[in-house]
Amino acid sequence: MIMISCNNCDSDLSTTKNCVAYRLVLANQKIPIYSINNAVTSMGVFPPIDEGEVHFCCIGCLKSWLKKRYP
Repeated sequence: MIMISCNNCDSDLSTTKNCVAYRLVLANQKIPIYSINNAVTSMGVFPPIDEGEVHFCCIGCLKSWLKKRYP
């Protein structure tokens, strides 16, 4: 079994017992380029999420994590 925990409070988000539960996932995804006449613009994404995917048990934990990481 893969262990998944909240990146803010470390709650176990791997499984649930007897009820439906959800977790929030924040991840970087590259958007496909649509170009006109083969012209594209080069730009960076800021701020990047260095950890890859991050998981949260609730909006409160997401907000707290964002405040700590990106004041």
